[in-house]
Amino acid sequence: MYDADPNPHTAVEEEDVVDMVAAAPGEHILDAACGTGRYCRLFQTRGAQVVGIDFSEGMLRVARQKMPTVAFHCVDLTGMLPFPEASFNKVNCAQALKHLPDLTIPLAEFARVVKPSGTITFSVTHPEMDWEDYEMSCDTSFYLAGESDCKALG
Repeated sequence: MYDADPNPHTAVEEEDVVDMVAAAPGEHILDAACGTGRYCRLFQTRGAQVVGIDFSEGMLRVARQKMPTVAFHCVDLTGMLPFPEASFNKVNCAQALKHLPDLTIPLAEFARVVKPSGTITFSVTHPEMDWEDYEMSCDTSFYLAGESDCKALG
């Protein structure tokens, strides 16, 4: 299960992403590629009104069970988002853009749905970090470091 996976990508970035998004009471935040709702929960606890989207209905099912008051939609980032222009104060997209073959549509859509005074926050793995085969590995042991020269323990 995704929630039980000690994914080093999100473990390293979580505090920084939450600080950068700086969710505030009453703000409308789109969490794009929300998975099981990790950031949705954190933004909601700060009083934001959150909408989560993900292409995986399985992940969304878990998110809906954990947070029944959050609106979750099954949406693929390679297409148009089902929201009107300027719907959100902020858009967050953590560790997903690296999986897309073309960023033109998702970035244009984020810009379309965020208010002119809003912000878009996204994260990707730093190209110097050695995460090779992590997502395909059955071995869940790893070493975390704050620098970009992370090395797997042998």
